[in-house]
Amino acid sequence: MDPRKLWALVLGCCTLGIQGASLAFAWGPFGAEGGSNAYFLMVLGGGPVCLLTGLLLGLRWSRTAGAILWLGGALEAMGIALKSGSMVGRYFLGLGLFVLPQVIVASLFLLHARDSQKSSRTH
Repeated sequence: MDPRKLWALVLGCCTLGIQGASLAFAWGPFGAEGGSNAYFLMVLGGGPVCLLTGLLLGLRWSRTAGAILWLGGALEAMGIALKSGSMVGRYFLGLGLFVLPQVIVASLFLLHARDSQKSSRTH
């Protein structure tokens, strides 16, 4: 297995654990703000749901997984931005904990897809 794909899977699993734990305590139904609004659904859909789907697809199709994870990261960033409002610190904390690792995983999947496509052309 290519090291980029392996790192993407390992980092993706770690990120999924962090996102799941953070959402369960800070944004979930037992958190102070509740989880029944549209912002929560954007963060949940773009974060853990998209990350789990992307990791499962990444086992076979790296390019598709990378694209899905990039789109999910954009949706998640928009949900965090709308939820944060004027609190910039909360926005950057959400980007650092949730979106940045997901974007790194997506980029690693896309790099793996590009390299595997180049190597298949040369053989």
